[in-house]
Amino acid sequence: MFYSVNEGRIRLSGDQHVTPDGSPVSNFTAWLEAKSPAERTALGWYDTLVSSERPGDYWVDEYHVADGAVVQTWVDRTPAPRAFQVSKLLLRQNLRALGLETALNGLIASSPEASTDWNDAVTLDSDSPLVLGAIATLVGTSLLTQEQATDLLQRSRSEYQV
Repeated sequence: MFYSVNEGRIRLSGDQHVTPDGSPVSNFTAWLEAKSPAERTALGWYDTLVSSERPGDYWVDEYHVADGAVVQTWVDRTPAPRAFQVSKLLLRQNLRALGLETALNGLIASSPEASTDWNDAVTLDSDSPLVLGAIATLVGTSLLTQEQATDLLQRSRSEYQV
């Protein structure tokens, strides 16, 4: 079996039935075996595939040629988290349970914009500047870890979309 790369995707010699000049061939692998290694390389076909295990669910394989071999690499295609609605009441209650309600009050009172946004909102978007700023402050001051902050937002998710 021989391997080639086309726009980051792998091609296998066993799947090919046409020579590079367009002539049909019943066994492309045998056709390549009749060529010298230098000729195969000049045609873009290699006899070595360096592969590795997929590191996670959202990783996509890509291929490139390096050191006379086709090398598989992995690209993280984890989708960006989708914003959701956060219940102000649940957020307050969850922070209270963690002993951080006063921190929330301080963040709300820290600027007229934050206070107005808090008071005017029915729910908060999880990706709003107010929420992201509050989380950054709580994590930056070591009141919460990033994992705890993510969990806090998930537990404060509103069942209603506004």
